[in-house]
Amino acid sequence: MGLFRKTYRVKNVDGNVLFEAKASNIKECIEHAIVRRMNFIRADFHGKNLSGVDLAGLNLRGANFEKTNLKGARLERANLEGTNFTKANLEGISFIGEIFQGKHRTGVNLDGTNFKGANLKGVTFENVDLKGVNFEGADLTDTSFTKVNLEGAKFSSEKIAQECRKKATNQKTIELKNVFGKIMFKSKEAKNIKECLELAIKAGVKTDILDLESANLEGINLKGINLEGTDFTEANLKGANLEGTNLKGAILKLANLESANLIEANLTESILDLAILEKANLTRADLKGADIEFGANLDGANFTGINFEGTKFSSEKTAKKYRKKAADDTKIANAQARIKAAMSNKQN
Repeated sequence: MGLFRKTYRVKNVDGNVLFEAKASNIKECIEHAIVRRMNFIRADFHGKNLSGVDLAGLNLRGANFEKTNLKGARLERANLEGTNFTKANLEGISFIGEIFQGKHRTGVNLDGTNFKGANLKGVTFENVDLKGVNFEGADLTDTSFTKVNLEGAKFSSEKIAQECRKKATNQKTIELKNVFGKIMFKSKEAKNIKECLELAIKAGVKTDILDLESANLEGINLKGINLEGTDFTEANLKGANLEGTNLKGAILKLANLESANLIEANLTESILDLAILEKANLTRADLKGADIEFGANLDGANFTGINFEGTKFSSEKTAKKYRKKAADDTKIANAQARIKAAMSNKQN
C-alpha cells in the first residue's frame, strides 16, 4: 500500500496550500486534515471526487465545490455559508438543521450558497434557512424541502418555485428511535429531535439505547435520565445538564460536551473517543472502564472526585496527566470546603 501513496494537497481558493499529507487519495488526505482540525474556510475542492466523504460539523464557509462529486457525503451541521456548489453532484445528501423564529440558528448554514446547475436528486433540506439560495438549473428530482425558508430563493421557473414552496410548507412527524430502528416516540408538535426527546421524557417513554447520532441537543436538561447504551455519536450536547444521568455504555464518540454538567454522571464503559469535554464539570463522575483511547478534549474540565479506575487512555503518560489533575482538583475542592466551613463556624 505504501508504494501507491503520494503527496496530496488541500488548497484554498487563492491557491495557497492549507494542508498536505501522504495519502492514497484526496479523500484520505482530507480525513487526515480533519483529525488535525484543519481550517477548511475557503478551501478549494473544484472537480474532486469526494463521494461519501464525512464533512459533518466542519466550517466550510466560502469553500469551492464546483463540479465536485459529493454523492453520499455527510454535511450535517456544517457551515456552508457562501459555499459554491455549481454543477456539483450532491445526490442523496441531507442538509438537516434547525430554524428558530425564522432565522437560522444551528445545524447547516446555507446563507448565500450557490447550487446553480447542481445535481440535487434525492437531497433532503430540513429545518434550514434557504433564503436567497440559487437553485437555477439544478436537478431537483425527488428533492425534499421540509420546514425550510425559501424566501428570495432563485429557481429556473415560477412553476418549479411553486412546487418547492408547496413542499416546504408540509409538516413532518419527528420520530425518536432506538439503536435497533424501533420508533419509541413520535410527534408532529416537535420542531426538532431535541423537542421530541423532551416530550418523550415527559410522557414517560423508555429512554435507554436511543439513536441520537448527530442530534442537536444543546442546552437540554437530561438530569437523572436513564440513557444507558444511547448512541450520541457526533451529537451536540454543549451546555447540557447531565447531572446524575445514566450514560453507562453510551457512545459519545466525537460528541460536543463543552461546558456540560456531568456531576455524578455514570459514564462507566462509555466511549468518549475524540469527544469535546472542554470546561465540562465531571465532579464525582464515574468513568470506570470508559474508553478514551483515541483522545478527547478535556481542557479546563473539572475532575474533582472523578473515578478513572480502568479508564482506557491513549497512553500511560496521558493517564498519569489526567489522574494527577483529578487529584489536584480534589485537593483544591477539599481545601475550599474547609475554608467555607471555617468561615461559617466563625460567623455562628
